[in-house]
Amino acid sequence: MARTLGYKVIIAETDSNVAKVAETINACDVMMGVHGAGLTNMVFLPNNAILIQILPIGGFEWLARTDFEEPSKDMNLRYLEYKIKTEESTLIQQYPPHHEVIRNPGGVPEKIIEPICNIEGRTEFCEMNGDIRINGKSSTVLQVGMMTENSSWIIGPYARKGDREALSQVTKWRVKTGVKDGDNGVHQCNRYHGVPAVVFSLGGYAGNNFHDYTDIIIPLYLTSRQFNGEVKFLITNKNPWWINKFKTILRNLSHYDPIDIDNEQQVHCLPTVIIGLKRDPKELTIDPSRSPHSMKEFRQFLRTTYSLKKTTAVKLTNNNRRKRPRLLILSRKKTRAFTNTKAIATMARTLGYKVIIAETDSNVAKVAETINACDVMMGVHGAGLTNMVFLPNNAILIQILPIGGFEWLARTDFEEPSKDMNLRYLEYKIKTEESTLIQQYPPHHEVIRNPGAIAKQGWNAFKAVYLQQQNVKLDIHRFRLILSRAIELLHE
Repeated sequence: MARTLGYKVIIAETDSNVAKVAETINACDVMMGVHGAGLTNMVFLPNNAILIQILPIGGFEWLARTDFEEPSKDMNLRYLEYKIKTEESTLIQQYPPHHEVIRNPGGVPEKIIEPICNIEGRTEFCEMNGDIRINGKSSTVLQVGMMTENSSWIIGPYARKGDREALSQVTKWRVKTGVKDGDNGVHQCNRYHGVPAVVFSLGGYAGNNFHDYTDIIIPLYLTSRQFNGEVKFLITNKNPWWINKFKTILRNLSHYDPIDIDNEQQVHCLPTVIIGLKRDPKELTIDPSRSPHSMKEFRQFLRTTYSLKKTTAVKLTNNNRRKRPRLLILSRKKTRAFTNTKAIATMARTLGYKVIIAETDSNVAKVAETINACDVMMGVHGAGLTNMVFLPNNAILIQILPIGGFEWLARTDFEEPSKDMNLRYLEYKIKTEESTLIQQYPPHHEVIRNPGAIAKQGWNAFKAVYLQQQNVKLDIHRFRLILSRAIELLHE
């Protein structure tokens, strides 16, 4: 087209050979180019030459004026400007017409900022906005654009920072900012999503009910609830069994099917991405002073998700003695099991309890319904007690502590979290003669007389003995006092 107007056309790309660049440009009368550093070479144009600056979409007027238009006048050059229309930009091939990038460029620069990668106690996460591209094959997340500095982080998107054993099962992701189209490793978008995404791992201790909630579900709720379902979950270290177990919760947090990002061949592009999950430093906790959410709100979310009917535990009165509180005895088949469950149930019935004996499994809806119907839940320290999240308000949790020095674990894992769940807590610490370990070790053995020495050998040694070898035979007469105290609390 230019030649039909009488121009002799030279097409050139500038490089590091300044002498050659200067010679080429100085021989020209008109120079045109898209806004960018290459236009700086106008310094080599002859006097009275013309600079034509092409402005892409995105609100470049101020930059165009200050970077090239005004300086060109002091260089004794003449200046022309061409502002492209939306249909002349390749961005319409990457974003739908209604996207903010197209319809409101003025709103985008505020969002295209360097991502904030946070390290908060037990977790780390990065929040990114702008042109975000995710390559699952290489486990990379790129923020593409000129408005960020070049930075890089490595992050394991599992909310248990500092736990080497857990994180050894988690894929590490590289987060990079300040990259540009055309840079090595920057791929074009194959699949665009118009909603935010959260990238998290189902590695670590996923499959252990306690860690399912404290490391994944509660942090996922805390991270994604702000989007009201308009968010996609990109899962690394995918675990189909886990996803099936908690599918109802996932569906109530996201309106979209989870994506197995590790096996995606396409480059996914999104406007907002959070890599990793936010969580409270404490177990099974959401601190409302640090978050817009709370455990009260989370428990209401669970009641809604599983259509649980009971919101408050029974309140007993002396005028209505026919009302019987429901006691759930959490049974276990393998370790830390009650060896006299029937005797416990018989004694509880004499106190006026209606007794349910149940073992939790992967049917979360059924487990939730069973536990929500109860007023008191008792069980030996273990992951099954995590299901206290389904108990109604003012219900009572009774944690039985085996021998071995479980006080700290009992307090941090269940006692303290129960208070934020509006539950009441009782504890029963068994005596040596109530542990089946006395059948395996003589009375003078270190396992019996000095559990602290075993603990000093490391977690695996402690777990092998006190968590995996021990069952419990409750002293019915001594434990009766605890169940009687629970009855008293239900009268208050």
